[in-house]
Amino acid sequence: MTAKHALPELRKTKGRLVLVGSGGSMIASPNFCAYTSTKYAVRAIGQTLSMELYKSGVTCTNIYPGYMSTEFAQIDNDGKVSPEKQKWDNSFTWTAEKSAQACISPIYKRKREYVISASVKTFAWLGRHFPGVVHYIFTRFSIPGIEKPGN
Repeated sequence: MTAKHALPELRKTKGRLVLVGSGGSMIASPNFCAYTSTKYAVRAIGQTLSMELYKSGVTCTNIYPGYMSTEFAQIDNDGKVSPEKQKWDNSFTWTAEKSAQACISPIYKRKREYVISASVKTFAWLGRHFPGVVHYIFTRFSIPGIEKPGN
């Protein structure tokens, strides 16, 4: 809805529309079905808008950050913050400030898509070219922050 209402002004200024998705839209992972599904949808909306806006002067950039060190992962289903809830290794997380800084250049250059972190780029590449390998990894090994299916 935000994009729909912003587009008339963006068309006047030949502006940039930016959708922030998630690395979760690049690869499915167990126990995150609802989250992954919504992020795949954001990705599809951005890709579609990028085509629909072609030659209008307005560009749409999809941004895909990886794990970020925010309170998001610590919020339970009741909206309560539980610091012990964050399960993944902080060596894989980025600060919001670092992620925002990484977004400036691809937005300025009017790129259609930009994956921020190397870990998401790696898994996105694997998921696109070797989905069987990704399935094997997620179903056989423990990955920080992601439980094996059935656990």
